[in-house]
Amino acid sequence: PWMKMGDRPGVAVFHTAGMRLSGYDELPAVVMDEINANYPEYVEPPAIRTENPRETSWTVFKDHIDAQRAEESQAD
Repeated sequence: PWMKMGDRPGVAVFHTAGMRLSGYDELPAVVMDEINANYPEYVEPPAIRTENPRETSWTVFKDHIDAQRAEESQAD
């Protein structure tokens, strides 16, 4: 349902690889230049959130879908 494809067949495939760095300064220069020029908000990590430490991408997605379904049922 999250892809809103209805009864159409389809798949999503995502494959990636990475490695852990000790910090921002270990990024390749080309990546660092791109971030500095176009995405400066990503130079520093976000502040640690303590108000909901158990929140995950799955719980955020579930909340989003639940809200969307509630809106749809109110429209009916």
